[in-house]
Amino acid sequence: MAFIIPRAAVGPRYDKLCQYYEQVVQSRNDTGLQLIERNEEVCVFHEKINVQATITQQGIAKLAEKEEEVQFLKMELARLQREIKINRDQLPEKEELERELTLHQNMLLSTKESLKCLEEEMCDARNPERVRLLAGKDPSCKELRERVQKLQDQLSEREHQLLEKELLMEQIQRLLGRTQKKVEARKETTFQVGTKGNHYQSKLRELTKKIRSNISELSVQQALALHLSQVVSEKETQLERAYKKLEAGEPPDDEVTNEIVKAYQKTLNKISSSDNDMLCQYYEQVVQSRNDTGLQLIERNEEVCVFHEKINVQATITQQGIAKLAEKEEELQFLKMELARLQREIKINRDQLPEKEELERELTLHQNMLLSMKESLKCLEEEMCDARNPERVRLLAGKDPSCKELRERVQKLQVQLSEREHQLLEKELLMEQIQRLLGRTQKKVEARKETTFQVGTKGNHYQSELRELTKKIMSNISELSVQQ
Repeated sequence: MAFIIPRAAVGPRYDKLCQYYEQVVQSRNDTGLQLIERNEEVCVFHEKINVQATITQQGIAKLAEKEEEVQFLKMELARLQREIKINRDQLPEKEELERELTLHQNMLLSTKESLKCLEEEMCDARNPERVRLLAGKDPSCKELRERVQKLQDQLSEREHQLLEKELLMEQIQRLLGRTQKKVEARKETTFQVGTKGNHYQSKLRELTKKIRSNISELSVQQALALHLSQVVSEKETQLERAYKKLEAGEPPDDEVTNEIVKAYQKTLNKISSSDNDMLCQYYEQVVQSRNDTGLQLIERNEEVCVFHEKINVQATITQQGIAKLAEKEEELQFLKMELARLQREIKINRDQLPEKEELERELTLHQNMLLSMKESLKCLEEEMCDARNPERVRLLAGKDPSCKELRERVQKLQVQLSEREHQLLEKELLMEQIQRLLGRTQKKVEARKETTFQVGTKGNHYQSELRELTKKIMSNISELSVQQ
């Protein structure tokens, strides 16, 4: 409804003053409203600037932390690369040692086979190829003595062979102990890798729970934001209606009209009771206040422009900081992946390096065994081939034994020889069983290696899935923030 101002018949000057007063009051009200709006905008800009300042400070601190972490990872990467280079330089020696070890093992096997053949030729008296029918009578005492001497020599050789077999048994037992220790170490490594995989799975579950909680919180905040946006839209519609009413010359609201009526009644009462001079002074004061509010409005507009420029500058700085932070995070992730790869490679090289020392020790052991076998083989060949060697003759003190004693001694020696052969057969059976056990343990060690490799691949797969999940979560959070 239109508001009609009552006029008093005070004169033409009074009418002009009333008109000027209405115009000044209207302009003052407009400037007051604009000043209030500008003050509100200034407060909002102050809050935005403070928030952006805190965000920029946090981004700078986080960027500094990322740069320090990147430098540390680069140093660690350089150190690991040096270590890998050293390990790679040492690996060719391992291959050469393995080739030498296989060569010496083959040589040892060949010497063992030749030694076994010689032993069979020397020990097996029932071999038809060695049987030679002698013409004539029974052997004499001298021949029997020679045979006893030969049997004693064979017995001493068998005892020497038994000692060698016992030494070999001791060495094989040591090797078995080492292999058992290796198998136990492999079991421990597989257990550790399994525990790590379980730890990564638990971390993945916790991360998914956190992500779901964050998504639920974001949905709640998004609902609140929608509600607030509706409230803001309602307020904006009310404000637009008030502006339209003011442009049409109508009051924006009933309360405002009542206040204006009261103010006009007060002014009319004052005008009727006071002089025109007082009205002029009041008019000048109103004009002065209008000018002051206009100046304040201009200052606030300038401040708003300055704040707009600052906000734009800070927005560009924050965007640059976010881009740089994303680059640093990508570089950090790449360095972490490279660091993990190098650590795995170093671990593999370190696992392979102890085998080099063991191979060197085994190589020296087999070389010594080969030399001893060659020497014993050479001695046996000389003893078998050279029957005219005077060193083989040994003069015995005392009287010559009778034929009966010689026969009894021959029987005893044959019994001892059969016992020694039986012991040798037992030792050979034990050697075969030990070789079977060694084969089984080697298969178990290889199986453990395969299981550790599979568990390591599973851990890497879980880590890659975790990275992809975090990337998806970050993208979803960014989309939700943009929609909000």
